[in-house]
Amino acid sequence: MSAPTNIYFQNRMLHFSEVMSAPTTIDFQQQMLRYAEDLQELLSQQSALHQRNQIMINALGRGGQDDDLMLDALTRCIDIHLVTDLRGAIVATSSAAHRELGFEGTSSLMGKVIFDLLSQQNRPLIAKMLQQWSTDREDAAIAHCTLPFFGPLKRDEARIYDALLMPVRKRDRTEIYWLLIPSPTLEGVASNVWNLRIPAMAEVFEGLMITNEAAEIQYVNDGFTQITGYAESEVLGKNPRLINSGLQEPTFYRAMWNKLRLSGSWSGEMFNRRKNGQIFFEWLTIKAIKNIHTQTLSYMAVFADKSPSANDHKQLAQMAFHDALTGLPNRRLLDRTLKQAIEHAKTHSAELGLLIVDLNHFKRLNGKVAGEAVDEILQTISGKLQLAVRGGDMVARIGDDEFAILLPTLASSEIIENIANQILQLLDTPLHVGGHAFEIQASVGCARFPQDGEAAADLFYCADAATYAARQFNLRFCFFENDARTECIETSYDQIGPS
Repeated sequence: MSAPTNIYFQNRMLHFSEVMSAPTTIDFQQQMLRYAEDLQELLSQQSALHQRNQIMINALGRGGQDDDLMLDALTRCIDIHLVTDLRGAIVATSSAAHRELGFEGTSSLMGKVIFDLLSQQNRPLIAKMLQQWSTDREDAAIAHCTLPFFGPLKRDEARIYDALLMPVRKRDRTEIYWLLIPSPTLEGVASNVWNLRIPAMAEVFEGLMITNEAAEIQYVNDGFTQITGYAESEVLGKNPRLINSGLQEPTFYRAMWNKLRLSGSWSGEMFNRRKNGQIFFEWLTIKAIKNIHTQTLSYMAVFADKSPSANDHKQLAQMAFHDALTGLPNRRLLDRTLKQAIEHAKTHSAELGLLIVDLNHFKRLNGKVAGEAVDEILQTISGKLQLAVRGGDMVARIGDDEFAILLPTLASSEIIENIANQILQLLDTPLHVGGHAFEIQASVGCARFPQDGEAAADLFYCADAATYAARQFNLRFCFFENDARTECIETSYDQIGPS
């Protein structure tokens, strides 16, 4: 264990031993570690990706509810389909369904219940599925089963279909879409492996991909090839991360998969990468496909290319590396620039600084004030921060209520103190938005290269910890010493014990 070292709060030096003995209900070191974990989770949940993507969504329009993309794609390529309510009453059908199921006129199928078309053996199974969707509105997975359907005249002759049952939640009701693909056998009823081939669309607009439960690609359509550039033979058996752009954080995918496993469905916007390396922007819907025993067999993904144009790389770069609300660089661009600044500082034996500005209790304000007012407050704060820095410095928004400032050139620590004091003075002035005055309090922490670390991650850690310390002890600005960081990590390791 290294000897006690110092943390500097504005003009006062606070010994690390004082920090350790400060009257807190939870150990200071544990709090800093937990804070770092909470921060990472916050950055995931309040991702700048969502904000910058929203610009494109607003401009282009999503065109409907979350299920519309997949439903539109499937009903265009599977022409035998009908719609029931949760009691099984048929409320809509396609002309192909009338023809294939043996009904002459449109009125002969409408008004019936789906159970009229099924065998006595299968009716309890379908009734159980409908009841499940009636009681669990969070369940949005697609159900798959192979069923015999009986027409009105020849009840002893059944037509066998692979049936996809897709619940679609409306504002005041739930509808079940029955998508029927002719099947030669009933093997799919008991099978745990689903190799269903979706018929090709006459006109391809969306990409469609099916994976097995292990997320290995089993099928892609022509739309997938047109959008991504990958032929089916190049992707079969591979993981969809093949087209990963690298612009989403790992926590983004963890949250996506958690939602998918819990509810059976996920929809959202993301960036992916074509075979030629070009980034494209997409709206994506993923559904789990389960068998009659509610076991997940496969995942189906349908996505639409929402890139404004194939040549508009400049706008895509703006969306990928800048915050949509404030226009400031985001965490990704800051991280890239910080790494470049570190390399430059190493070459020239120079110093640099990284400030983290945390808006204290901003979440409370976010919960009490209209969204438009909150957006205007954040835009005003970003403008004030830019006024406080020098010409070559970078101001970035890295979280819902967090900003960072990169000072790539430093002559002395006094420069940092002057900028931090300027920031705090500007934020001390009440903000007038929508006829109301808002007082914003902030905590500022600073890490310096090379004394606090020689890697971008180390500097972020130190600046975060210093910001937390400033807020914890009701002090507005804090330098964090590298030795103190080492002391904190060592102490926490001793308390937790080796794994």
